[in-house]
Amino acid sequence: MKLIAFDESGNTGADLLNVQQPVFVLASANLDKEEAEDLLSCVYTQQAREAKFINLKKSNSGKKKIITFLEKVKNKKQTIKTFFFHKRYMVVTKIVDVLIETLAFRDGIDLYKDGMNIAMANLHYCCMPVFCGTDRTQELYAAFVNMIRSQDNPSIDRFFYAAWQVYSACYDEKYQSSLAPILASEELIHEILRDTTSRLLDPAIPAFFSLCANWGDELEEYFDVLHDKSKPIFQEKDTLELLMLKEIPFKEIGYDRRKHGFPLKANGINFGDSKHDPRLQVVDLIASSSSYWANGLALENTDDEFWKQLDEIDIEDFKMNALWPSSDVTPTELGTDGGDGINMASHIAEQVRKLKNQ
Repeated sequence: MKLIAFDESGNTGADLLNVQQPVFVLASANLDKEEAEDLLSCVYTQQAREAKFINLKKSNSGKKKIITFLEKVKNKKQTIKTFFFHKRYMVVTKIVDVLIETLAFRDGIDLYKDGMNIAMANLHYCCMPVFCGTDRTQELYAAFVNMIRSQDNPSIDRFFYAAWQVYSACYDEKYQSSLAPILASEELIHEILRDTTSRLLDPAIPAFFSLCANWGDELEEYFDVLHDKSKPIFQEKDTLELLMLKEIPFKEIGYDRRKHGFPLKANGINFGDSKHDPRLQVVDLIASSSSYWANGLALENTDDEFWKQLDEIDIEDFKMNALWPSSDVTPTELGTDGGDGINMASHIAEQVRKLKNQ
């Protein structure tokens, strides 16, 4: 039985606007213990038999070991998958998914088809600061995060006040019209929040789901999961394991390049300690190195020597997917012109309801 090891870096929970940690990375590896030990042989010392990025990066010799390790990993890149999340951009995608998509779904519009949700998120991320002001945009982001976390009337009032400020300040009429659905969502906000928790804002959960789905599609067989300690995955363990039940009829769900087999082909979730498993040490080093590199991009802080060395390694080569802003808005640009499919969110929600009602 294959075992996929997972570890994350840069998780600040629902605090998606954390200035110091703008990127979240989840790394996964399909390795046995012997393969992991071999990869780690260049970073082990007689004093320490546990490889941790946070310790190694403190010295130049440790950084050199990380680079040597990553060079070895590149020879096994087909066994590694990572997922990058730009957290500030994730706030915008959630405004689209939670507010605008709910209105669209009510009106019979599937916002996920042809990547309309991605196009809309890119549009707002790129245009809102330009046409409505950077400070107002940041206030809107912060108010949205606070509303999802607090779910009380003051936080709701603050968010829609911020939304009206953005709308009123917008000096481009064409773009201003695209902000109207955010304001219109106020009529449904209590219904929306009733089915929402603050864990909606934690990137660990969608990243884990996506990587598991991708591994299942590639391996075409069931596999075991070993995850390093993760509070959000532990809290959602029962729900995630519902999505792995073999009783669920298998279907390919989603659209275009975002299609995945469902249910997930994982045999539940087990948690481990990297002190006792070299596979978790491997994914720790990959996740943390990837996060360090991606944070440099997000913060436009690419001058330090270690970042340049990571960039030369082409650490992005391990990336399976990324939630990252761009200026692409057409299906062709987004790679989302793949025709028919099954709405992934609706199908999963329906299956979870059925299972919980049994």
